[in-house]
Amino acid sequence: MKMIKYTFVLFIAAFTASEVNAQQTQLSSLFPYNKVIVNPAEAGYNNVTDVSLSFRKQWTGITGTPTTSWITGHTALNPKMGLGGVIIYDEMAFIKNIDAKLSYAYHLKLAKDFKLSFGLGIGIQQSTISTGNVIADDYTDEILESGNTSGVLFDAQFGTLISYKDFRLGVNVPQLLQPRMTVPTPSFETSYDLRSHLNVYLCYDSKINESVKAIPSILYRRSNASSQFDVFANFEFNNTLILGLGYRQGVGVLANVGARIKDKFQVNYAYDFGKSGFGSSTGGSHEIMLKLIMNKKEKDGLIEEGDGNKNDNKNESIKNKF
Repeated sequence: MKMIKYTFVLFIAAFTASEVNAQQTQLSSLFPYNKVIVNPAEAGYNNVTDVSLSFRKQWTGITGTPTTSWITGHTALNPKMGLGGVIIYDEMAFIKNIDAKLSYAYHLKLAKDFKLSFGLGIGIQQSTISTGNVIADDYTDEILESGNTSGVLFDAQFGTLISYKDFRLGVNVPQLLQPRMTVPTPSFETSYDLRSHLNVYLCYDSKINESVKAIPSILYRRSNASSQFDVFANFEFNNTLILGLGYRQGVGVLANVGARIKDKFQVNYAYDFGKSGFGSSTGGSHEIMLKLIMNKKEKDGLIEEGDGNKNDNKNESIKNKF
């Protein structure tokens, strides 16, 4: 029993230590195509409604490495307000985490090409220790017999978004309340603190010609003394084919490919090559995203308040002609 207890303690200590010293938030190599994962201020930003499903498998050559699944959705309630939601499911060995948040965003058009947005996300996080798949000599041990044991906490995040013409600057602070997660077991109790992070990203949409668009972006993450940045150079061809390359500090080269169908459906795939040596021996990391885009009313920016009245007046004048 003591051996099993010590094994659990050592594993959880290593897991939580890595979480504290590195990043506690999820990585995504497809972030440029689903920014609401990072920032609640993106909810309803371009007056669109979209729903995305994503899955990421870290280091495919090793058993028990992290997997992450996302379900995200957001919509514009009106030109100034957006509503969104994100559900994230993480699994690593016998530790499982579920993070569910609702987001509200408020968008202001300060000038012709200058917009400012604020977003708040609130929700819960559940951490579960599951012993069902643990291999042991003594399955009557009270730790193994306890089955699943969980802890739940409340948390929030805050984000801002500034855009000028085709430039976009976002800032987000996840784990804003810095709560403590506590997961009890019959023999011991483990707990760790969720530290506030800082995410900053800059994106630019550049139309090279009628058929090619370049979308460079950079994402910077910081937690305590740890920091990391991602750089992406993505290209869209004829608003259909998507190709991109990137680099993640401390990891290596990232590559992605995607396709968009009639501005309604989108599929993206990313592969992280990783460092030479470690990354090559672990099989790298895979990520895939499926997206459904609905009622897209404007390609770039918010609809002005007067646009609806202008359209109504235009329709009325057409009716009067007949």
